[in-house]
Amino acid sequence: MKIGIDAREFVPEQMTGIGRYLWHFLRHATTSKDPHEYVLFCNQKTQIPHDLPRLKKVIITENITQVWDQVLLPLNIKRENIDVFLTPYFKAPLFLPSKMVLIINDLIPLFFPEEHGQMGRLYFKFMSATAARRATRIMTISEHSKGDIVNYLGLPADKIMVIHLGVEERFMPTDIREEEIRIKYSLPQKFILYVGNLAPHKNVRSLTRSYASLPAGLRDNYKLVLGSLKSDKYFSDIDKDIREMELTQDVFFTGFIKHKDLPSVYSMSSLFAFPSLYEGFGLPPLEAMACGCPVVSSNTSSMPEVLGDAALFFNPNNVEEISQAIRHMLEDENLRNRFRQKGLDRAKLFTTEKMTSRMLDVLEVAYE
Repeated sequence: MKIGIDAREFVPEQMTGIGRYLWHFLRHATTSKDPHEYVLFCNQKTQIPHDLPRLKKVIITENITQVWDQVLLPLNIKRENIDVFLTPYFKAPLFLPSKMVLIINDLIPLFFPEEHGQMGRLYFKFMSATAARRATRIMTISEHSKGDIVNYLGLPADKIMVIHLGVEERFMPTDIREEEIRIKYSLPQKFILYVGNLAPHKNVRSLTRSYASLPAGLRDNYKLVLGSLKSDKYFSDIDKDIREMELTQDVFFTGFIKHKDLPSVYSMSSLFAFPSLYEGFGLPPLEAMACGCPVVSSNTSSMPEVLGDAALFFNPNNVEEISQAIRHMLEDENLRNRFRQKGLDRAKLFTTEKMTSRMLDVLEVAYE
């Protein structure tokens, strides 16, 4: 089977979660015993992290995205005689000369239109529903997301396959380069960590407000570190809150944390806090668990499914409840150690090898 993949998520330095997801699939698939060939369709900005066997790269210059998506990509898929095309984009080609497997991780634009605009929401719904009907199979990353896709896009459940994400092998407890990393990101000695963007559905404003309501002694001992960019379009709202609450000496922004540095940052953290209102999967708390960092998390969307009994859950719409969960974990060392071990055990259930095997199963079913 000849598998084509839209590889535009492979970009230098700041590879997205989708990019890492696809890369780890390729890394395992191309070095396994499966007989398939892989063709990556790239634009001029794409950079493949490493050479892999049975992998061909096709560069298509992208000047107008819609033309690339709907005209140039299908022409090249036909030219390469692709059997099954795998894409992580809801704006997949409407007409394809091959079978297609579509990845839909979540339906955030439908549930949080303020982040995408009303036109963006309508465009997402139309294109994702159209692409989903065209697809032979759909991959998603949690049972919760599958339920949303069935309910909101009106698709049959048996067309959608759930494939949990895998935690990379590099995520493990470590103290290597600790001081170097501390200096690099200006990290305090003890801290509560959040990693992610600042979009409203991530609910970071509630996290900062819950931190503000902690006893002064706890705030003195544990600072709040936000692994987020100051260039994030929602940064000014968060920063305004922090200033109004007089927390400028207690809340730290690291900027972008390089992927290779994340295991060290997780390992140095006293607690990982994840207040998100909605996640298709929620990989950061699982990565933190793999590094031995105890986790407090929202109890919404996919989080109970992914984290099981290995996190202390809270209602993300209740600032006081978030604060109580953080306080409870920080003040009780036995509880912290218990959740640390539960997290280590839980993370072992999610491997990139298992993820790859399931993805190959779906691609092979689509090809039949």
